[in-house]
Amino acid sequence: MGTPQCLLRKLSWIGYLTGTAGVGYFFWIHKAHVAQYIPYLLLVACPLMHLFGHGHHGQNHSKCSSKGENNA
Repeated sequence: MGTPQCLLRKLSWIGYLTGTAGVGYFFWIHKAHVAQYIPYLLLVACPLMHLFGHGHHGQNHSKCSSKGENNA
């Protein structure tokens, strides 16, 4: 069993995939209504991706190594 950080990372990926599927479904069902707002959605998405996508700077990403080696 992995560390709590590994479990949290896996659960966050599951959450991202579920959210992406939900947004895709919403766009598929309401594409006539949403199509007119796509340029605005892109403009809003850029700063949000910048804010939330840079949360892992300076962290060691090898904490979930399955071999248990110390990569220091």
